[in-house]
Amino acid sequence: MQGRIAFNGGEQSPEMAARADVEAYNRGCAALENWNLSPIGGVRRRRGMRMFASLEDEESDARLLPYIYTYSGDGGRYIVVASRQQLRILGMDGSELARFTQDDMPFFIDMPSCRARQLNALLIITSAADMPLELKMDANQQWSLSYYEFDEPPWRYENEQRDEPILVSATAGEVDTVYDVDFSQVSNEKENAVEDDDTLRFSYYMPQQEAFAGKDDLIARVEERQDARPVATSKGTKICHPFEMTTKYYVCKKEWPADVYCPGLDLPENYPDNFQAAEDLSSYTGVTPRWSVRPPDGGGAIAKNAKLAIRMGYWKYYTCIKDFTDADFVDGASTYDDYPDFFLPGIAVGEALPCRGEWEFWCSGVWYGSYMVIRNYESASIYNAGWETAGVSISRNADASNMQVTGDESDEACYLRLMLTTSRRISTSGITSGFPSDSCGNRLIVQGYRHDSVLERRVVYDENDNVLSSNWRCLDKIQAAWFGQKRISNWSWRAFSARYGYPRICEVFNQRLVFAATDDQPQSLWFSRTDDLRNFSVYEGDDSAIAITLATTTQNPICWIQAQAARLCLGTCEGEFVVSGTATGGAVLTPTNITVQGHGHIGSDENLSLVAADKVLFVERGGGRCYDYGYSYEVDGYRSADLTVLAPHILSEHGGAVDCTLLRKPDTVAVFPLGDGQVALCTYVPMQQVNAWHRWTTDGSVLRACALPNGTVSDRLFFIVEREGERSIEVVDDGSPFFDGHGIDYVSTLISNATFNAVEAPVGLRKTPGVGFLFGIDAPLENMQICSDGGNAWTAATHSTPSLPAGWHKLVTISNWSYENKIGFRVWGDNDASLLALQG
Repeated sequence: MQGRIAFNGGEQSPEMAARADVEAYNRGCAALENWNLSPIGGVRRRRGMRMFASLEDEESDARLLPYIYTYSGDGGRYIVVASRQQLRILGMDGSELARFTQDDMPFFIDMPSCRARQLNALLIITSAADMPLELKMDANQQWSLSYYEFDEPPWRYENEQRDEPILVSATAGEVDTVYDVDFSQVSNEKENAVEDDDTLRFSYYMPQQEAFAGKDDLIARVEERQDARPVATSKGTKICHPFEMTTKYYVCKKEWPADVYCPGLDLPENYPDNFQAAEDLSSYTGVTPRWSVRPPDGGGAIAKNAKLAIRMGYWKYYTCIKDFTDADFVDGASTYDDYPDFFLPGIAVGEALPCRGEWEFWCSGVWYGSYMVIRNYESASIYNAGWETAGVSISRNADASNMQVTGDESDEACYLRLMLTTSRRISTSGITSGFPSDSCGNRLIVQGYRHDSVLERRVVYDENDNVLSSNWRCLDKIQAAWFGQKRISNWSWRAFSARYGYPRICEVFNQRLVFAATDDQPQSLWFSRTDDLRNFSVYEGDDSAIAITLATTTQNPICWIQAQAARLCLGTCEGEFVVSGTATGGAVLTPTNITVQGHGHIGSDENLSLVAADKVLFVERGGGRCYDYGYSYEVDGYRSADLTVLAPHILSEHGGAVDCTLLRKPDTVAVFPLGDGQVALCTYVPMQQVNAWHRWTTDGSVLRACALPNGTVSDRLFFIVEREGERSIEVVDDGSPFFDGHGIDYVSTLISNATFNAVEAPVGLRKTPGVGFLFGIDAPLENMQICSDGGNAWTAATHSTPSLPAGWHKLVTISNWSYENKIGFRVWGDNDASLLALQG
């Protein structure tokens, strides 16, 4: 029993009728209907549910999804009306901005399992019936809808040798390689039954490969040009021009006999005991430049103190990858390097090699020039502009040696090419004399690796749905050419498909995208590569994709996932779990440190969870209770606390929660539409131990809810409401009148817990004991009633003026009040009201 009453204990169970020994009882109510409840303790009448937009016949099972492009300004926030085969996007004025139907793409959303997670400008929509969808708005407010595109999808099996192999055959077709797959040795009916649009991955070992080309092949058809300025060139032309041409001067320190010369070592720097760079060039005016210290034919020596002028330089090579015309020339861009879309540095040495592992290059002989190793993640064609440098080996003038270059492409398959980019110019006779000889051993070596190949089954039908043709098409960006038949033990179907089901849940955690819970793997999670959210490929690096399955006693599916700081919280129908990097958390998640720990055995209902403050709110299986789940310093671990322990009726006696959303401004309030059409709300401030329940009712049924921010004022709350068999979207915000729908009245009712007369009453009430009401705003007496018997007999509030100004007012006298009475207050009509406290 209590004297001064606030209301931030919320509506409490009838079982709490006289539990004055419980602290929250002194802040609680027997009924709290159609109010907004402040965590400080007061209540204010809720605004009405005004019409926002109509629903179409196709949207009878629709769900509302928030889309936030930006918080700034009046725009940037949208409502997505999602139904089975249609998506509509509405602006904040209710106007339709975009629509997607089966005419745009044949998608299907299973509404009971529908969830959405926004990732930057993408809204990823998941359900058990179809592949994840991505809805996107660009900077020009153009909307698009497509299936979520995977650079590398998750697979049912990762790097496992299967007991039942398949036979894959590859033959040369007219255009592409033709593949055939034999599943006759596979006994599992789900795995050997080939369906339309199936996607199959098979892996096999690639032997070591090398790229090499002899001198004659490299020189063939190289066009020598004397100017570095580009001219009209046809695609496929190999060209070169002189580069870094200089003349340097030397003096012979001692006689240099011809038999000292070593073929390939043509510069004075190669013989430091015999030659020294000149310091005074005034006496070299008449010295004829030469290309090498090599003695003339027939031998002969260079005398002591002889003066030499040595010409030196390179030929620089390019391959034209796109026709270049005079019209493509741009003033100021005067070299081939200025036109990367037209000219690729170097000429190709051998073929492109597929690689997903280690590679190395070195040139084993005496040479001058440079080689470059380039890679491409899309195409093997030399005429593709997507090549990037992977390594460079340079042997400069006066240093006839090579630099070994190595690399490791284990994280992603690619094509590698070896390109000769420069060679030594040692005469006026062209590139032949200075070109690296075959004895230099210019080979790019790619070590053997496991090659993954992906096939997709394509079926073509006639107008009567008869199969016209079917084949397997290779989807590999990186293809390894082979023909014949391979017996494959490492193979897998996609993890997400009609065969195994589709992920119900999507979340973002540790810079990874997470999918979870297919029909076939209800307790599995798939994490993308770090900072590569479309790539689910697995390799040995820390940023590799991860696939993990919970170890539990049942096959209950994962019901919800919420990222929380350094841990990923999730719940199943059986219990609650935490996924983190190491058991203590805090570490970046990697394939080698991922840890799953169980932290509770409450069990969850599907699709009902929220992140509020630093906790996850979830509804237990059956929808009858709500818990918060988070870290507790008391137990040094995660635990679940029942938020409905003092109000178990709030959900269970009204059909249980069927949807949820969260208001964040002005107060954090969890909103749960209930099975009987009412709405349960929980004002939630865990730092102040406030979790106060209250209910909204209307003449109709609230089916779905969705909240969106509204600038600096209160969030807007959208409902799908059914009234007299018609469904529509209605909104509650600071601009709503105090009527629902099209003028439907509602009553805001408050009935306190039991009160008693306080020893100290507020000033102004001491001389006339009774019950005082503290109003936060002026309150008209019209449409206002009070009672002192718990809601059995209501009477109109009376006062000497037609309106009660903000402050204390005695509305229940001592003659109408007795020990342990419950005080009631209710308002209806187009009136605002704010009640901060009672004094009994």
